[in-house]
Amino acid sequence: MEERSELEAKQVYITLMDTDGRPTRPIRPVSDVYDAEYTDEHVHALCHWEGEWSLFEEELREWKKFLDYRQKKKTEVQLKERQSAESPTQVDLWKDYRAYQHLEVDNAKQWMEFWRRQVEEFQDTENRCALQGWADTVERYHSEAENARSYVEEARKQVGLIKMRLQWVE
Repeated sequence: MEERSELEAKQVYITLMDTDGRPTRPIRPVSDVYDAEYTDEHVHALCHWEGEWSLFEEELREWKKFLDYRQKKKTEVQLKERQSAESPTQVDLWKDYRAYQHLEVDNAKQWMEFWRRQVEEFQDTENRCALQGWADTVERYHSEAENARSYVEEARKQVGLIKMRLQWVE
C-alpha cells in the first residue's frame, strides 16, 4: 500500500508538471522522524503519501480548472497570438493563470457580499415581522438568516483560500 500511495502521489505530481502547472513545492520524502511510541512506521509512511497525494491532487484540480477556463477564452488568446505572431510562452501562461486567480478572488468576494446582503435582508424582515407579532414568520426568517450567515462564513473561507493561491502565484 505504501508503494502504491507513493506512486499515486508521484503520478499526480508528474501530471501537474506535464500540464505546465507549478506545484507549490517538490515532493517530500518520508520523514525519518516519527514518534515510534505512538505510530507504526508503515502507517506513518502511508499517511505521509496520502497527504502528499491530496495536496498535489488539489493543486492539479485547480490547475485543470484554470486550463478549462483558458480553453474557453482560447479565441481571445488566439487573436493575441496572431497579432504577436509568436506562440505563447511560459510567461504568457503564468500571466493568464495570475489573471484567472484574480478573477477567482473577485468572484468569491462577490458571493460573500451577496450572502452578507441576504443576511441583512432576512434580519430586517425578521425584525418587521416581530414588530407585527407574526411569530411563525419571525422564526422562518431567523432560520433563513442563520443559513445565510453560514454561507457568508463559507464564502469568507473560500476568499481566504483563493487569496492564498493568488499570493503564491504573484
